[in-house]
Amino acid sequence: MSEVNGFWCSNAVLTCVVHFYLYFSYETIDGTATSGSDYVEKKDVLVFKPGETLKHIDITIVDDNEWEENEVFFVKLSRFDPKDSSVEIGKLSVTEVTIINDDGKYIRFYDNHYIIRP
Repeated sequence: MSEVNGFWCSNAVLTCVVHFYLYFSYETIDGTATSGSDYVEKKDVLVFKPGETLKHIDITIVDDNEWEENEVFFVKLSRFDPKDSSVEIGKLSVTEVTIINDDGKYIRFYDNHYIIRP
């Protein structure tokens, strides 16, 4: 996602409808991107009400005017109560988010381009 977008959004999806409240924690984790200078750190709780199957996680991205390499951070989803075995997280509990630098002028090289000399 590009810095200029201003935020990153993802979905947390329940695979079945439940008739009680479910709580999940999520948090951002620094990679090469640093909270405060590249994105706004977030640690919060997703609350699924009875019948809900979709929640959104929004993370604010800092749009600076400095050229830098693309950077990554992570978003981790976990049980709100680590001892609650009635709640299962799917195979993907951590996702990597890439912040694509959009500052400055640059030249980009793509694969499969060749120079042919006569």
